[in-house]
Amino acid sequence: MVIEYSGYRLIKPDAAEIDSRSVAFRYDALSDRLTVHFFGEARPAFSLDVSDVENLRVELDTNRIVGLEVEAFLSHAIRAEPRYVVWAIQAGIPMETVIQSLHEAGHDALHEAAVKMAVDDLDYASD
Repeated sequence: MVIEYSGYRLIKPDAAEIDSRSVAFRYDALSDRLTVHFFGEARPAFSLDVSDVENLRVELDTNRIVGLEVEAFLSHAIRAEPRYVVWAIQAGIPMETVIQSLHEAGHDALHEAAVKMAVDDLDYASD
């Protein structure tokens, strides 16, 4: 499927094209960045911002979306989007580190994130 985003014509892979056993989750503690490679290993790609912390990884020669990056993963993103906890586990981040990051966010921040997820689920259910 071809989508237009930020002036680019991107090829979005169908879910059937992605072998879940090949998807790789990598966390770089130094840069606090988590990368998801849909097709196993990293490919030559550029990053395209889609939010304050998320980037699409787009293959250079085909404009095919081959992955995602999440910046400020433990310091910000996982606190705002608890769904990232599963990604953290897959990337091999120790559970104690994940829990510490969530604990540092505080109750109010986690409550707001949980409410956002619930409201997003309502939107999804109404589609």
